[in-house]
Amino acid sequence: MNSENEHIAVILCTYNGENFIKEQIDSILNQSYQNFTIYISDDGSSDKTLDIVYQYKEFLESGKIKITNGPKLGYGNNFISNLKKHIDEANYFCYCDQDDIWDIKKLEHGLTILINYENEPALYCSVTNLISEDGCFIGKSHYKKITPSFGNALCQSIAGGNTMVFNKKAGLLLNHIPDKMQISSHDWITYLIISAAGGIIYYDKESYISYRQHNKNLVGNNKKLKSKIIRLLAFFNGSYRKWNGQNIDILDSLPCMLNFNKKLFFMYKKIHYGNFFSRLISLLKISIYRNSKLETFIFYLGGIFKLI
Repeated sequence: MNSENEHIAVILCTYNGENFIKEQIDSILNQSYQNFTIYISDDGSSDKTLDIVYQYKEFLESGKIKITNGPKLGYGNNFISNLKKHIDEANYFCYCDQDDIWDIKKLEHGLTILINYENEPALYCSVTNLISEDGCFIGKSHYKKITPSFGNALCQSIAGGNTMVFNKKAGLLLNHIPDKMQISSHDWITYLIISAAGGIIYYDKESYISYRQHNKNLVGNNKKLKSKIIRLLAFFNGSYRKWNGQNIDILDSLPCMLNFNKKLFFMYKKIHYGNFFSRLISLLKISIYRNSKLETFIFYLGGIFKLI
């Protein structure tokens, strides 16, 4: 592995993360693969988060940490904005939350997978090890036994952004997202755009990250009852339909990404925007799926009743 050529941009976004940010940064600095820069985008923290990261910046070699201000449009926009600012500064990119702990080989393992796909857009992602607020192991996230595809990406994100590593060709696809366009979540739109363009999605059942579960998680692990209730409420209160609309708007702004999937996307838009009969006909023709037969059935019912 040629470390001189394979520079990784760690896209770390922060917002009032003083409680756990030190552990996260320490785990990044302790990586077995060291050719990286940490790009921190803070979205308006009012606690000591910025004090902490500036202390690291002063202590480390020049350029190891770079700090900018986020757009203050939500966490999804902060991640994509941070990526776009630094798209020309690395060969590979990975998203980083402010409160996790990385395994020592997280970057090395992701890069080892991705170097096999140098000639096409490629995304590595995985399940996560789950830890409690004080760092104790409590289990693993659910492994989705499905084939990653655009048909799946239209209706769900396969993995957390904190597990994702992707190459420059994939990053350049995301770089085309228009500024200030509302992003439902950075991990979902990343999976969606790369799969829409026919890119490689490598979904790993092994984990190289510890995902901390605490009260400030926006959603948290999908195995927890609280998380399942949040997702169910989002489905019925219109939030899920709103997120789908945002995803459709972004894909509509990137027609060049859909060469492999124009027909599928056209039918999906009919499910979102069409009248009852248009939605029903499209649902009968389209090939989309979630990670279980039950979830897929509920999704199709949602399409009938205009919840998608």
